[in-house]
Amino acid sequence: MPQADRVRAALCNLATLYPPLAARVRVESDGSAWLTTEEVDGLTLEVRPRAVEDQWAQLFLEQERVPFAIERGPLARCFLLQGEERSDLVVIIPHVIADGYGMTQVMGEALALLADPDRRVTRPAPAPPITWQSVAHEPDDNRFLRELAKIANRAWPNGHD
Repeated sequence: MPQADRVRAALCNLATLYPPLAARVRVESDGSAWLTTEEVDGLTLEVRPRAVEDQWAQLFLEQERVPFAIERGPLARCFLLQGEERSDLVVIIPHVIADGYGMTQVMGEALALLADPDRRVTRPAPAPPITWQSVAHEPDDNRFLRELAKIANRAWPNGHD
């Protein structure tokens, strides 16, 4: 399988394991918002030739000027810098779907999927129900998180299928 096709297959499986990567933010007329994968085409992969060693850094500088299409999605932008002897997979996300530690887990899983392209992937068991207590947040933050919690709890009311 060509390298780019193998990476696309791994990204498809990765989106199954980590749905927020291929999500968008749905904003309602009342201002409430949450993540959804509805009406999102899924993760895409932009393939570019890898010309220099630090091309990944140049890509980051370029992409930091490109706003995320949060209402259209997907929230993750994926790039394959393809070289003759070495290639780089770069995934750029907004902080709303993961922090740096979380992305180390996601990228570790991406590498495992690339190493074993025949691995069967299923959606993981859901996290326990989300609760939210207001501390020092704005009212709009509370509304967003309450709505996000409702959606998450409705997504898997009886656990993993």
